[in-house]
Amino acid sequence: MLLAGPAARSDVLLLVLAGWLLGWLVGPILSSGAAVLKPEYFTLLPLERRRLGLGLLASVYVGVGASVTAAGVLALVGYAVVAASSTAAASSTAAATGPAVFAAVGTALLGAALLLVFTVALSRAAYALLGAAMRTRMGVEIAAIQYGLLIATMFAGWMIISPMVRAVKRAQSHRRPRRGVSFDGTQYHHRRPHP
Repeated sequence: MLLAGPAARSDVLLLVLAGWLLGWLVGPILSSGAAVLKPEYFTLLPLERRRLGLGLLASVYVGVGASVTAAGVLALVGYAVVAASSTAAASSTAAATGPAVFAAVGTALLGAALLLVFTVALSRAAYALLGAAMRTRMGVEIAAIQYGLLIATMFAGWMIISPMVRAVKRAQSHRRPRRGVSFDGTQYHHRRPHP
């Protein structure tokens, strides 16, 4: 994220976190949910539905996946620090730099926590809905179509992504200043004109 240009950082962060959310949605489905606790396992225990639901949601956060995701969404805090410090530096008021950064970090921490809860809860809901749909014939057929599209995308998705990556590299190469030496020996910086 920090390697991207200042104008593209928010877009890069959005794409990375959206990909992470997609991984949380597809991951339990592709791994058949073997590591997921199901509410059916606890039907004989005298637990209220709300308490059982909260306990199952809390159990998802105990593991490697949730820990890595928590570390990943903390990129929001890094982005907030960079954005707040660059905004404060642009406004040329050094006295407001500290409170602005602290406010941005606090907001980013709250956003990161909410994003983590949203990601995990959405993953659990998608897994539960797919499990309910897999009990019918139509659900099995829809799941088969989804798996077919997923496999086709993994097989031929590079055909879509490769030209996009080349276009971005080409656009970035046109923006980089060229260094050169003139005929009299002095160095100069020359920007290529945009096409």
